[in-house]
Amino acid sequence: MIGFQTKLAEIGSFLLTLFFALSMFAFAGYRAPFSYSVFTDSAASSLLASVSGYKWSVDNYFLSQT
Repeated sequence: MIGFQTKLAEIGSFLLTLFFALSMFAFAGYRAPFSYSVFTDSAASSLLASVSGYKWSVDNYFLSQT
């Protein structure tokens, strides 16, 4: 929310939602993860992790202070 350790949080979110989607696929059937768009959330986390910089993050503020 505040932009602290942004890259680590996004990679963690990607892995967590991907694992959740694969678990839903294995145990609830192939339609469940697509009905609840879990793969879309995982892909969005992956896309956000690929951004090189975050203008309004706390991490950016600390980098500019040094």
